[in-house]
Amino acid sequence: MNRIDWADWGTGRGSELLGQVAGIRVLDLGSGVSRHAAHLVRDQGAVVDAIDASATQHQRACSRYPDLPGLNLMHGDAVEHLACTEPYDLIYAVSVFPFVDPTRIVPAVVQGLRPRGRLVFSALHTSVTGQRPASEVVARRELVRLAGGVEIPTDMYVLDTPVWTGLLTDAGLVVDEVLTLDYEGEAPVSFRVFSDHRP
Repeated sequence: MNRIDWADWGTGRGSELLGQVAGIRVLDLGSGVSRHAAHLVRDQGAVVDAIDASATQHQRACSRYPDLPGLNLMHGDAVEHLACTEPYDLIYAVSVFPFVDPTRIVPAVVQGLRPRGRLVFSALHTSVTGQRPASEVVARRELVRLAGGVEIPTDMYVLDTPVWTGLLTDAGLVVDEVLTLDYEGEAPVSFRVFSDHRP
């Protein structure tokens, strides 16, 4: 892994969306097996806290990166962590926000950012079936494909861009840029990448 893939197909801008990461306090929120965090540590000199609520994913990350200097692997609830830790200069999340109630995660992230700190995250916008995003903050059932091709039904917040923008600005963030990442094959699936900062 030598880039950050904000969607599921590795196109578009990668880790350059984060800007300079060396020498600042960084959190990978919902880090999974921490391959993105490890890339930033190895290739860009970052020091990254990588947190995931899944014990299985955390154990996989520990097995994959048992002693990578600069990578701090954590198992726990990100909202609880952000409430009691020192603020971060940068928080990023790859395809994680739709799995958490936005009215819970967005205020927690704002609380966990320093003034002028940045948030960058990607979110599903249009599902593989072509279902459009919601115009209000409601969860809907989506099929999530796991490694090995197994699909599990999961409640997700697949929200339209103005809804996300409203949540972010109401919580005190400034939305600097919203990128569209459309799948280049036949499926209509699309993601949005939000770059924001705390004034």
